[in-house]
Amino acid sequence: MIATAGAALFAVAAIVFAFFNPDLTDRTLRSIVIAVVTLVFLAGAWALARRRLQFSAEAVGGLGLVFLGLDVHSLSQHATALHPWASAALGTAVVGTVMLFAALRARIRIWLWAALLGLAAVPGMLGLAVPGGFATALGFALSAFAATGLCAWTPRLSARFAEKSDAGPARLRAEVVTLTALQLLATASAVGAVLPGGEALPSALILALLAGNAVLAARHLLPRTWAVIAGVLTVAAGAIAARAVAPVFGRGSKDTSPWRAGEPPSPSSSVLSCPSRRARPGAPRRRCSDRARGRQRAFAHDRSVHRRRAHEHAHRPDGR
Repeated sequence: MIATAGAALFAVAAIVFAFFNPDLTDRTLRSIVIAVVTLVFLAGAWALARRRLQFSAEAVGGLGLVFLGLDVHSLSQHATALHPWASAALGTAVVGTVMLFAALRARIRIWLWAALLGLAAVPGMLGLAVPGGFATALGFALSAFAATGLCAWTPRLSARFAEKSDAGPARLRAEVVTLTALQLLATASAVGAVLPGGEALPSALILALLAGNAVLAARHLLPRTWAVIAGVLTVAAGAIAARAVAPVFGRGSKDTSPWRAGEPPSPSSSVLSCPSRRARPGAPRRRCSDRARGRQRAFAHDRSVHRRRAHEHAHRPDGR
């Protein structure tokens, strides 16, 4: 506890000296000071972990991660040739990889937690560095996939972090929960970046990728939630894709049907019109009902004529 409190006070003093000192106006010198303090904290956490002082090592290592984040931010400000998000992604990838190996070597879980979170966030940072909603959404979708892959990798890492209880190796529950939260955030951010005003086919592709990631993520935490998300995203992707390709497949085809959507059938349509004859140009059109009535009248007249002739034939004197 004393070592942790001393490290916290030293961290506060370093932050005040680096950022609130009016005499320290040089950005390069400030970055050097922060880098030196970072190395001191990381080396102290490593030494405490080697002496089996795990709680103090985790606390001092967490303070070192704070200064490590300040180093990455300072790097993004100095790298003027690149986009700030691109330089931040590059620095996060390098630092995350180094801290991942250091965490496995020293068995400091807070380093592992930060390394997994940083590596999963790198594709999203790269997506923000590229202009355009599709690139941003694709970066967020790849971050969700990276978080899913790291969740699947955590059981293999748990053997390096053995708990002192009889429960066996640690299950890295905090890391999996954090990566799941990152998956949900990345999925929502990708949907929000691609839906308003985006093109149909790229939007459908992003939604299909997110649906596939939801299916894979259902194997870890929140399986029912991920199943619902996968179903909704699949239906949305299919609907948007169908709407996008409908004009392509319907190009060149003409609607020859007299019935159109939203229009009632007219009496002169081909479905209700009599198919026996077609009206000549300029001739008055007659309805089927008028022709049917005419045929009925002719049939009734023929029957009456036949009955009258039969009656006259039956009443002849000669019987002929």
